[in-house]
Amino acid sequence: MRSRRCRSSREKKEKKEKAKSQNSRPVFWSPAAESRTTGDLASQASAIAYRLNGENLEPMGAVTMTVNMTYLGEALGGLPLSPSVYAMIADQHGQVMMMTSRARETIFHKNMSESQIRNPQNQPPCRADQINDAGCWWDAPKPLTLFDAQKEGFSGINFEDMLLTVFNESHDHQCSSGVRTWTLDVPNCGCGQDCSCQHLAVFCRLLAYPEWAIFLVAPLEELQGAAIFTVDKENITLDKIDKKKKVYEDNIVVQNTGRVKLPFTATVSAGKGDNMSGITVEPANGTLSPGENTTLALKFNLSTFGYGTSSGTVIVQPDLSDDVGNCFRTRTSTRFSFTRQKKPQTLLQVSGISVSVIATVVLFIILYRVVSSFLRKYYDDMAKEHSTIAKALQATQELSFPMVLLKVATFKKHGKFVAFEDILNESLWLHTIQDIDDFLTKDIKNKLGKKNKVIFMSHQWTAFSEPDHTGEQYKGMVEAVDTVINQNNWDTEDTYVWLDYSSIPQRHRPSQTAAINSLTVYAAKVSAFIVVAPKVDHKDLEGVLCDEDTYKKRAWCRAEQLSHLLAQAGDNMFLAKKKRPSQSMPGFLRLNDEPAWLEQSIEVFKGELTCCRRKHVGMDMCDRERLVVPMLGLWAQLCRTIRSQADESERKDESEASADDKRAFADLKEIHQHLSERINEVFPETFSYEFENGSEERPLFGKLVQRLQEHLDKEALQPKEEKKEKHWSKLRIATKMARLPANGGRRLSQALRSSMTT
Repeated sequence: MRSRRCRSSREKKEKKEKAKSQNSRPVFWSPAAESRTTGDLASQASAIAYRLNGENLEPMGAVTMTVNMTYLGEALGGLPLSPSVYAMIADQHGQVMMMTSRARETIFHKNMSESQIRNPQNQPPCRADQINDAGCWWDAPKPLTLFDAQKEGFSGINFEDMLLTVFNESHDHQCSSGVRTWTLDVPNCGCGQDCSCQHLAVFCRLLAYPEWAIFLVAPLEELQGAAIFTVDKENITLDKIDKKKKVYEDNIVVQNTGRVKLPFTATVSAGKGDNMSGITVEPANGTLSPGENTTLALKFNLSTFGYGTSSGTVIVQPDLSDDVGNCFRTRTSTRFSFTRQKKPQTLLQVSGISVSVIATVVLFIILYRVVSSFLRKYYDDMAKEHSTIAKALQATQELSFPMVLLKVATFKKHGKFVAFEDILNESLWLHTIQDIDDFLTKDIKNKLGKKNKVIFMSHQWTAFSEPDHTGEQYKGMVEAVDTVINQNNWDTEDTYVWLDYSSIPQRHRPSQTAAINSLTVYAAKVSAFIVVAPKVDHKDLEGVLCDEDTYKKRAWCRAEQLSHLLAQAGDNMFLAKKKRPSQSMPGFLRLNDEPAWLEQSIEVFKGELTCCRRKHVGMDMCDRERLVVPMLGLWAQLCRTIRSQADESERKDESEASADDKRAFADLKEIHQHLSERINEVFPETFSYEFENGSEERPLFGKLVQRLQEHLDKEALQPKEEKKEKHWSKLRIATKMARLPANGGRRLSQALRSSMTT
């Protein structure tokens, strides 16, 4: 019994020592298969573990690790937007979760492999017998991140600002709410020592895993060539039209030479004095895939052409009713020219018929055609004029686009101008004129006697593509806002800022035009109008200094000033002067004290415009034409105000009106009289439209002011219940709100009279 127990104890001890011996033997690893990326972008790695048994290695088992990312990266990397498009998924630290092969080669260098990103030093893992070997690794090596792209030998791209933007705390860049764009400079793009390229990045954060974001990037130059149409004919010319021929037919071939599917529209633009009603284009719109073409059939009804040369243009341009059409910005066109000659008749051709009868018939036919052509053109022009007047009147009574405001705290928080699209979630929208009136005139909830205030910031752009490239205008605006608030004892929390770059859409042209049509309402309704124009060198124009003088010459700046001037008589219009070292706050100059300044602001259409300076390349129309509707509406509103207040004064005792009301009305009446005397200068009938190779005279206001006056005269005769007029007091919501400096200045009427005598 004792012998059996001893043997059992001995066996246990031997097994224990054997197990201890086995555990002390080193473990060796070797790859079971190469790390690979499968068809669904699943990164997979396998390894086998071994132990030494004498001189032989015994396998212990295998470990396989699979990380399945997504199909999305390679799918996006294959989009036809650009031959060099690349995609990646990364976190806020620049750690790459997935990167297409083209992304590796673009960001780092050609033939860059995934293993080189994961293991930049290309060191193998250490074995058990390599404890002190520096040529291998025990801890996983630190992989390359997007921040390493700036190291020598790589692309030099700086991803820091883009990553800070996409991974902000607000989570407002998630893929569910749309994508954002970012322009990246690529210093080492292979174009030479002294140049750099730009890539456009589209990004958003993954909804299921917001710690990661997906980025789709392509060279900007290639994207600009992704949406292009061409036509096979530049000109169609018919020198002599046979008098018997009634219809001429031709065609042009339109081809999509870009890389994306695009919608288009085809329209006809008439030359000066020509009527294009007899020209049809079929099809007038459509969609073409890359490389696809279509034939546009042109049909000219020659009977609608008068004698002499008629010309025009068939324009193929984007269909903006389709969102994809906004990708296609450059229009293409075919010019056409027809010459119609009258063939003289001889006595031989009219033998047997009285020459006087023939002459009478011919004269009647010519007269008929001339009168018909004149009447047709007259009624066409009348229809266009009535349409424009209707839009102008509507612009004074309805907002085409909401008034978008920023709280002062929000304006200061960002430390720079922020684009409309990038600050949507932090802005306040007022959708109707009544909303604006209520916002400014009604007491704030739980703050009896307190009302909201709005400061309109007027400035000039110091670069073609950005409004304030140095940040000097932003600093001046912050100082001006603080001064207005302090000197008027306003509450910062109840004060708002209107700024064009943050309050008007910058990327969607139709929405931008709608907001511009409402610009006069925005400027008319505010509590203070502040001009900020520090001295700044223009970024794109060598030797051009932006300052007060250049501000006064800008047409858009004049339009903003005139809008406020005609609505509020200029009582609260100021120029912010730069703060001197001895001053605690910047100074202000009341524009009523500057008659020459006010006189220039009246001449809106003599002001300078960037579109004219750039010869309207790639543009559909001049900004002067875009200003016609809001400026005409502004004049209509002033005329209505003067007439309405005059009628009201006749019905009421003059003593009922306050001194401020009397003064403001007197100033508005003075402005109305001053503009009436210079109506053709303020609203010119035509203007010179400049091309790359010349210019042409185009209609601007034409007879619109005269037609508007006729409409207002008829409106005055309507019964009171049928009139659609704004009450005069509503136009002067904010005239008493800002009074800087405290000692006041000259009345506007005095300033205008002074400017007329100088």
